[in-house]
Amino acid sequence: MNRLGVIAAGIGLTIVASAPFVHADVWNKRTVFTIDRPIQVPNMVLPAGKYVLRLQESASDRHIVQIYNATEQHLITTIFAMPDYRLKLSGRTLLTFWEMPPGQPPALRAWFYPGDNFGQEFAYPETVARQIAAVSHNPVPTIEMKKSRQMATAKITSTVPPQ
Repeated sequence: MNRLGVIAAGIGLTIVASAPFVHADVWNKRTVFTIDRPIQVPNMVLPAGKYVLRLQESASDRHIVQIYNATEQHLITTIFAMPDYRLKLSGRTLLTFWEMPPGQPPALRAWFYPGDNFGQEFAYPETVARQIAAVSHNPVPTIEMKKSRQMATAKITSTVPPQ
């Protein structure tokens, strides 16, 4: 094998060996975001600060979202979501929010990773979903579970606004 062939093989091997690391953020959709005021996520309120969103490392369920602190040393919460879709692609992260009753922080509705037309819409406990539905006049994904280990089998329904 000539010298050029050895160099090409070495470069090819380097690219193949590093491929899992290059796509790590795309696989788990790791997204760093900063908020300047509190926001509500299912089951808690996040104070102003820097956070990391990621999909749980699972090949079978791509709708379990984890929120970490800025250094990713502490898992703050795990949230069950359902698929959401948008027609217009964007090269930027998109976080959408539900309007909330006066005096309550906005509730995180959905998260779209840059370049994806599919994202994650968050399911809220029924009591919060009722409040959101009453203000937004839209159905709100609802999940009821008592323990986090029930997440994989929990049923997602929809809370509709009052008539």
